[in-house]
Amino acid sequence: MRTILTPPAGDSDGVTILDSDSAAAAPGYSVIASDVDPSDFPHVAQDELPLPLNDARRVYRSSIPGVRLTHPGGLFEGGPGPASSASHAEVDTYAQDFIDTHDIRTPEQLRKRVEEEKAVWLREARARMRAREEAIEKNEKVEREIKQLLAQREMEIRIMKKLREQAGKKSG
Repeated sequence: MRTILTPPAGDSDGVTILDSDSAAAAPGYSVIASDVDPSDFPHVAQDELPLPLNDARRVYRSSIPGVRLTHPGGLFEGGPGPASSASHAEVDTYAQDFIDTHDIRTPEQLRKRVEEEKAVWLREARARMRAREEAIEKNEKVEREIKQLLAQREMEIRIMKKLREQAGKKSG
């Protein structure tokens, strides 16, 4: 939540994987996709997820500043992305549906649309994190009020006991 709402300063946050035909360098450290051996990717067991943001296996840049991935295009929680577990037919179907839905005709249109989608999802994530932060603050305020009321009630009980003791001594 904090990372999304207040991303760390700095632009070189993780390794960037470049397409094999990419001539443009990325900020920070980058490697060509064809030079990466998939067997070098870490194994992440399902029961380890979600991985802490500071886990040493998180080395690849993501679209969210301050959040590194364990695999290029992997999940934010850690581990490989859905494309690695899905069949090629499922990935191809998703890609074709995306292209058809957005009437994409050129690689540039595809890149632009993907960036727009990322921006939409990042705005949504930030909105959700702001709502979460507000809920946490509200809960903390309620917890403080409850503690205060419990302390007040405890004091009232002590006073009542003392009054009873004093009344018992007077009558006895």
